[in-house]
Amino acid sequence: SFGINGSTEWEEKMHEEFGCEVFAFDPTSKLPRDVAPGVTFHEIGLQGDEVDVSKTHSHQYDALDASKLLTLGEIIDQMGHTGRKIDVLRLDCEGCEWGVLKQLACSGESELVEQLMVEMHFQKNLGLSTDEDILTAADAIACLEREHWGVASMEVSGCGPADAQYNELALKI
Repeated sequence: SFGINGSTEWEEKMHEEFGCEVFAFDPTSKLPRDVAPGVTFHEIGLQGDEVDVSKTHSHQYDALDASKLLTLGEIIDQMGHTGRKIDVLRLDCEGCEWGVLKQLACSGESELVEQLMVEMHFQKNLGLSTDEDILTAADAIACLEREHWGVASMEVSGCGPADAQYNELALKI
């Protein structure tokens, strides 16, 4: 689960209800490693293909420390989880989702994942500031479709006042 923002409620529920071994990640949170029963915390974030997440920010934090950002493959290797399936990959990583999804789906690594839960951000300050960023997001969606990923559920969520600027090209996708 990437982008927990100091809260492990969802992660704890996944462990309690389904017996999942849960790993929570967030480069902006300072929590103990064994944050809750069945939940292990890592103070690192996710970096994907072609999007420099260290430059993203929200009204809650400034730019991220690039030394705390790794690709999913690097995290899997570092944890010794090579070859293991990921039952649920949850992304609420404030802008990292586009590069991560592109890397995951376009490389075929999505075979490692059974289910994706993604909060997609369309704001300029959260990874979609340039036309190239928009094209990365479009590539990610195209690759997900090619890999036969589908939408099971969707809901609209508002954004905070500081996050309300959208890239015009993003609104046309």
